[in-house]
Amino acid sequence: MVMRFRVGTNCPTERPSLHMSSVYPLLKSYHDAFNDPNWQNGMCDEYNALIKNKTWTLVPRPPDTNIVCCMWLFRHKYLADGSLSRYKARLVTNGSTQLKRIDDDEIFSLVVKPGTIQTVFSLTTSRHWPVHQLDFDEILERAHMVTCNHSQTPIDTESKLEADGDSVSNPTVYPSLAGSLQYLTFTRPDISYAVHQVCLCMHDPREHYFSAFKRILRYVQGTLDYGLQLFSSSTTDLVAYSDADWAGCLTTRRSTLGYCVFLGNNLLFWSSKRQPTLSRSSAEAKYRGVANAVLLTPVGCAIYYFADIFTKGLPSTLFEEFRSSLSVRRSPAPTAREC
Repeated sequence: MVMRFRVGTNCPTERPSLHMSSVYPLLKSYHDAFNDPNWQNGMCDEYNALIKNKTWTLVPRPPDTNIVCCMWLFRHKYLADGSLSRYKARLVTNGSTQLKRIDDDEIFSLVVKPGTIQTVFSLTTSRHWPVHQLDFDEILERAHMVTCNHSQTPIDTESKLEADGDSVSNPTVYPSLAGSLQYLTFTRPDISYAVHQVCLCMHDPREHYFSAFKRILRYVQGTLDYGLQLFSSSTTDLVAYSDADWAGCLTTRRSTLGYCVFLGNNLLFWSSKRQPTLSRSSAEAKYRGVANAVLLTPVGCAIYYFADIFTKGLPSTLFEEFRSSLSVRRSPAPTAREC
């Protein structure tokens, strides 16, 4: 900054400090939270919300039954300026106490990315592997809609789904059927938006949401021949295409990016979304589109990963090589296997 009355004299620029210091220390144990009134209020809010939503029903403990425990999670929530917003406490299930296929028989949350499933389908088609897929008739039978009428569209464009209304009579059936439809979107991208809308209230389903869900089922029933077609291909080359519509949005003047990725002749990934920033030229918009579709990662042979020495059973030769490269002193006496 130059002073007006003393030309040539510069004052040092005051830069804001970006260092953050936490004035709210993290908890070390549950007892610390239990003795803090702020965390007590957060736990009371969480407990009252669970009781209001009828999350559980108290019953006598059956004999010889595994009990799934709960645990508290505590976290400070901050505003954009760094100030404390609230003390957030959540009561969740301790998954380590669950028995597989006994305490849970269905998974409602997707644990695999759609691109991964489509990659497996592409390789299955190219190499003629046997595969068993979920039959849509099973979903119709569970929803008691085997003889339902067809619908021309998966969603009603003239009305919007609201959060009010009567709750469904059986709240456990809704998330189960919605989870099945989520897996169907891997090869039916035309219903992705409609399925996403009906899954927004999976924690508290309403009757009009269930009606919208049935509309999707009736649409799929009439379009069983639709889907993502996969071809048998002799090559497994990964090819990506990208494009950008520079300043296509008339309101914000932001560009729309789009890309698609092929494995051989089969489509794996696709995306079309508006840029979060403004591009000053069409070349910059296209460059951002390419950068959004391409990710360079170093690839190395798995036999040279030092982490394998702690996670895998290795041959003695490779184990000795890893131990030497890590400068770990050899044991003074050989074992019976080394003799």
